[in-house]
Amino acid sequence: MRIYSRSFLLSLFATFLFAASANAQEAVNSGSWSDSSTWSGGTLPQQGDTVTIGADMDIVLDVSPPPLHGLNINGKLSFSNASDLELTTEWILLRGELQIGQVGKPHTSKATITLTDNV
Repeated sequence: MRIYSRSFLLSLFATFLFAASANAQEAVNSGSWSDSSTWSGGTLPQQGDTVTIGADMDIVLDVSPPPLHGLNINGKLSFSNASDLELTTEWILLRGELQIGQVGKPHTSKATITLTDNV
């Protein structure tokens, strides 16, 4: 095996180990991000968690969560317009819907998404 192939495989393995060390948090009910009953284990996502919103889930981001490791959106994540919000995460995998405002009803509060790329 060539040296560069070993390096590539080692980097893949290291990435896998780092990703596996992050805690997983999954939405189990549609509702507000700030409602603990929305989340598996009854606790809100914490700093460094990987959050998954399933295909049949509709989550409203009504608070600025701590910085996340990653965000899998298979359902819907919409930003509340009630206050300024910031979402900070390493990455977002979007297979569903991310909504910040809508036609005829624009988002008027500040909405910031920061991708940190610290992986």
